Amino acid sequence: MDRSKAGHDCGGMAQDKRLKEAININTSLLMLGNVIQALASKHSHTPFRDSALTRLLESSLSGNSRCAMLVCLAPEATHTSESISTMEFASRAMRVETKPVLHESTVEMDPALLASTLSSQFEADVVMRNQVELMQLKHALEQQKLATTESAMKAKG
Repeated sequence: MDRSKAGHDCGGMAQDKRLKEAININTSLLMLGNVIQALASKHSHTPFRDSALTRLLESSLSGNSRCAMLVCLAPEATHTSESISTMEFASRAMRVETKPVLHESTVEMDPALLASTLSSQFEADVVMRNQVELMQLKHALEQQKLATTESAMKAKG
């Protein structure tokens, strides 16, 4: 096989991999755009399950959190169409309304009871660790006795 062709094939495989990655990224961004559009227009169905990205962002975009989104524009004239598309996306994203709700609960407990409970749990944990350590030491001692017995038997025989 010609080495120049082998190197070219590897480069081609890397290029194919980058192309597939770019396609996957663009597909995920398209799905994110669809989700933003559905949220902004308050559709009854939002397609969060269409991509891994939208599934990952579902809890942030679904309305019970504050979410910030940054978009970046390229100042060069050659990137005008991408910049316009990005600004349209940002405009749709700004129309998404979220209403975060603070979930809080109050638990009242007697401090003495809490201290007693924690103390007894700590003591039980210490006892458990000591029991495990004791079992490990017993096992090590038995192994040492076995090794001593075997060496004594070898010395006699």
